[in-house]
Amino acid sequence: HKLAHPNFLDFPYDTKNWQSQPNTAMQLRRRKLPTPPKIKKAAEELYKMKHPPKCSHSFWLLSCVATTVFGAPGCLFAIKQFFDPAFSDLAYPGPGSTLLGDAGRMLVYEAGDDGIQSKLIGMPAWLFEGVLLSIASAGVISSWCPDYKVQLFTVLSLPLEALYFIGCGVCYFPLTGQPELYAPMVVIGGGLLFCSAWRFFAFYPESGTKKYMFLYLSYLALLGALLYYGCNVIEANAKTHAADLKLFKKVRDHFMKVNGQTWSNGKAYPDGFMA
Repeated sequence: HKLAHPNFLDFPYDTKNWQSQPNTAMQLRRRKLPTPPKIKKAAEELYKMKHPPKCSHSFWLLSCVATTVFGAPGCLFAIKQFFDPAFSDLAYPGPGSTLLGDAGRMLVYEAGDDGIQSKLIGMPAWLFEGVLLSIASAGVISSWCPDYKVQLFTVLSLPLEALYFIGCGVCYFPLTGQPELYAPMVVIGGGLLFCSAWRFFAFYPESGTKKYMFLYLSYLALLGALLYYGCNVIEANAKTHAADLKLFKKVRDHFMKVNGQTWSNGKAYPDGFMA
C-alpha cells in the first residue's frame, strides 16, 4: 500500500509503526493536501472559543475577586428575599443588626406582598427581586469558571444585579428618605457593570467582533431603558401610595433609631411602635 502513493518517498512514513499509517492512496493524498484557509481559520476560532484569552493569570484572578466582592451583597439579599425572617434569625438571632436578626422582619414588612416596595413596583417585590438577584448570583459564582459559554452567562447576568442596585440608589431610596444609601448602591451597581464589561472585552474571545460588541452594547442599552421605565413607574406609584410611604418611613425610623432594631416575632410593627 506504500507504493499506491505516487510520492511515497517524500511522505514521512513511519516504518516501525506501519499499522497506524493510512492504508489507501486516497488517505495518503489527503494527508499531503494543505489545510484550506477557511477550515484553518475556523479551527483557530474554535480553539480560541474553547480557550479564552487570559491576558494574565493575575488579571483573571483580580476580575474574579472584584466580581465576587461587588456581587456578594446581591447574593445575600437573594437569600433574604426568599427565606427571611427565618434566615436572618438563624444567622444572627436577636436585635441590633442592620441586615440580620430582627432586621429580617423589617425586610418582610418592606418587600412583602403588602410592603411598600411591592406597592411601588406593582408586583410582589420579594419575588421579583429574589429572582433577579438569584440569576445575578449564579453569574457571580460562574465568574470563576474559564469556559467561554459560562463567561457569556456571567457577562449577561451581572448587569441584572447592577440594574437593581442602581435603581435603588437613584430612585427608591430617595423616595424613602435614606440619603446615606445613595452612594453605596450606585457604587455597587457601577462596579458590577464594570466587572461585566471587563470580563467581556478582556476574556471573551468574540468580544472583538463587531457583531458581538453591538449585541452586548444593545443589551446594556435595553437594560438602561428598562431602568428608566421602572423608575418612572415607581415615582408614579409613590404619589398614589403617599400615605403608605409616610407610614413606612415612621416604622423604619422607629426600628433603626429608636428601639435598637428590635422586632419581636409575630408582631405587625417594631416593638414600641404605635400605628
